[in-house]
Parts: sequence; C-alpha cells; structure tokens
Amino acid sequence: AISNIHETKEVIDRAISINQMGLQKIDSLHLACAILTKCEYFLTTDDKILKKQIEIEFIYILDPIAFVKEILP
Repeated sequence: AISNIHETKEVIDRAISINQMGLQKIDSLHLACAILTKCEYFLTTDDKILKKQIEIEFIYILDPIAFVKEILP
C-alpha cells in the first residue's frame, strides 16, 4: 500500500453496504478502503470475494493471474 486510510463514517458506511452483500466484515472493510482511495484493482484469491465482483462497483476485483493477463499485452 502506498497510502493509509483512516476510519471515517464514509469508510464504515461503505463497508457495511459491502458486508450486506454477504462478505465478511474484514473483507468488506478492505474493499471499502480500496474503493475510497480510488484503487483501480483489488487482487484476491478468495473465491467468495471474486464471486461478488459483479455486484461491487467502482473497482475491478481479480485474482492475481487474471490481473497479469489483463495488464500485459
């Protein structure tokens, strides 16, 4: 990570909305932080998170191999 994000109402609210999609609390918080810091990608090998990629807006959720295939020509 190249930046730190502090716990704010916006972070908590976004994490709660992601958590309500069925993800674990800590995963929801990690995703909320990534979205609010305007990360383009969220890399994970967690199948449960990967299955939610269609429902979660503002960030691409990929496994590391798919990410490499996407960014390399």
